[in-house]
Amino acid sequence: MKTLITLITAICMGASSAALAAEKYDPYRIDKREFRKSFETIALAPVEAGTALGMPEAAKQMIEEEITRHLEKRGHTVIPSSVLKEIRQTMVEQVGGLEDPATGELDMEKVQAVHSHSMRELWYRHDFDALATVRVQVTQAPAENDKAEWDGTSQKIRKKGGSLKYTANVAASTLTFSVFDATEQPIYINYGGLEVLMMRVKEQFQPLDSSEYFQDEKRIRKAAQLALKPI
Repeated sequence: MKTLITLITAICMGASSAALAAEKYDPYRIDKREFRKSFETIALAPVEAGTALGMPEAAKQMIEEEITRHLEKRGHTVIPSSVLKEIRQTMVEQVGGLEDPATGELDMEKVQAVHSHSMRELWYRHDFDALATVRVQVTQAPAENDKAEWDGTSQKIRKKGGSLKYTANVAASTLTFSVFDATEQPIYINYGGLEVLMMRVKEQFQPLDSSEYFQDEKRIRKAAQLALKPI
């Protein structure tokens, strides 16, 4: 089942060059030296991913392993995501679930209440300086002649059909790693490209089946490494 069809915007083959120069991006919202000095202990939130991606728990675990390894190597103490996950689950049970019993849809007031109470409980129980979140989502990757480049990575696009000269935007997944202080203000946000979610069939792009996502462990771990590289 090609779950990304409704998420992919128009593909602009033959448009202007995709290799546009971008300004140098600074992921830090505070001084880098202050980050290392003032935020020694970092708590991790569970890895989140867009529903359409169907991200398996094994892939989420790989990402957390890479994040933990990198932060600890830089001298940070890491509180695993399982701590916040357990607190959230307890809160969800206390509010009777997050769905509206009448409609079956998410009750956003409950969602916000669980978030607020969980964060307060986490800060109350544990001594840490910042919270880190990870989000894997769909983005558009500039591509040229069957090669996509985005968020620090690149990947050849699978194809059926002969060579074709073109520029386009193709759907790809990317990892966003964010760190927030005690007031929930971002102090670091960076990205790591994960994988292309489409293939080319002659002159058309088609979404890959979601069962083909997250099969390359090396790319999964590399996305986390790219997002944390400046730390």
